[in-house]
Amino acid sequence: MGRRGLGGTGRCGLGRGPWSLARGWWLSRRVRASRRRRLHGEVHLLRGELAALRGEIDALRRRNAEVEDLSSQLMRFSQGLAHAGRHDPLTGLLNRGAFEAALADIHAASHAGEADPPRPYAVMMIDVDCFKGYNDRLGHPAGDRCLKAIASALRGAVRRRDFLARYGGEEFVVLAPDLGADAAATLADRLCDVVRGLGLPHPANAAGPVVTVSVGLAVGLASTDDARPPAEVVQAADRRLYAAKDAGRDRARVA
Repeated sequence: MGRRGLGGTGRCGLGRGPWSLARGWWLSRRVRASRRRRLHGEVHLLRGELAALRGEIDALRRRNAEVEDLSSQLMRFSQGLAHAGRHDPLTGLLNRGAFEAALADIHAASHAGEADPPRPYAVMMIDVDCFKGYNDRLGHPAGDRCLKAIASALRGAVRRRDFLARYGGEEFVVLAPDLGADAAATLADRLCDVVRGLGLPHPANAAGPVVTVSVGLAVGLASTDDARPPAEVVQAADRRLYAAKDAGRDRARVA
């Protein structure tokens, strides 16, 4: 039998030597360090992506706020256009188109119940007396102020449910639903009174020293056999307006 060397352990040694242990510990440490570096890199990338996402979310929020602001502006603009399309810019009253639409609706609604008798409505055409002379003597800016004052007075005299509009120039019109001839005549007289009561000096008025109006009144659907369309009711009120003018102005005439 051969002898083993004194310093060797042979193939069946009792264990690894210190160099093997140190090498294993060193390799294990390198692996752990590599993993940490990789994890740190991934965390760094994720933080970068998260920051980018937050930036995109903030940008989307800003864009959303801008879109909402634009939407609000468009809505206000649309409402302004709708208001401008229905109202007179000088007096703030309804304009002629809005009056005619309301007249058609009221006339149709008055016929809605076939079993019930139609409900009457009154149309009052109002004209400022000798208004051309007022403008000629005092100027158009004064004329505009006069029309605005008259509009305010008329607005305060009619009922809440009535439609008051500027028909054109110095003409106004009132549409009063569910108002018969007697009550409408009382309202027409009140319209004359409130304008006269303003006491606005009128140096060219043939009816007196202050601004006055003449009113022509007609009642639509005044009876069950009244088949006149709305346009004819307006024409009848206009004819009565001229009758009020011919009678001396500053008064109302009923058709």
